[in-house]
Amino acid sequence: MYFHSPYDVLDLSTPASRVVLTLNRFSALSVMETGSGRGVKDLSPRRRSCLYTDEPVQEHRKVYSANTCRLACRSRLAIKLCGCKPFYYFYDEGPTCTPAGMACLAEHASTLSNNAGVRCVCTQQCRDAQFRVMSSEDQYWQFEKFLQLCFAFRDKGPFVNRGSARYTIQAPRTRYTREIVFHFQDLVG
Repeated sequence: MYFHSPYDVLDLSTPASRVVLTLNRFSALSVMETGSGRGVKDLSPRRRSCLYTDEPVQEHRKVYSANTCRLACRSRLAIKLCGCKPFYYFYDEGPTCTPAGMACLAEHASTLSNNAGVRCVCTQQCRDAQFRVMSSEDQYWQFEKFLQLCFAFRDKGPFVNRGSARYTIQAPRTRYTREIVFHFQDLVG
């Protein structure tokens, strides 16, 4: 399982939360939201220093997100290193890798994962939510108990071949909002 902002797409380079058989996971998440006040969207993106999801920076894209911007940087680096982009970057321009190209990308996996140490400059999103795991507790069913349940329920019980995860998301304690302090009318006045 992955956690990401509802205003962004998933970035698979973030660590996943894995659930395996007999695992019961209890996790508490916090969220930090960023929003924009009235009139902020009327400003140019350069003045407000953020982009809305309906303001893509690449003409072949329909939406903007910070993660798609970072993925585009990674795609450009893949083309530079191996002459092709991975098949799962179908939304980016450039030749798709053959199996030999995918092998080349595998050789450069560490370079691609950190973008060759070069910081990819991506504009912040005007609306965003960032999730953080505050605490996580894992409980495993004892293997003997698990086998007894398997035998008792003959593959029909609630705990056979299952793991569970319960997540609690706390209401945001911090919300950032971009507001216009002085309008153009205030300057003229």
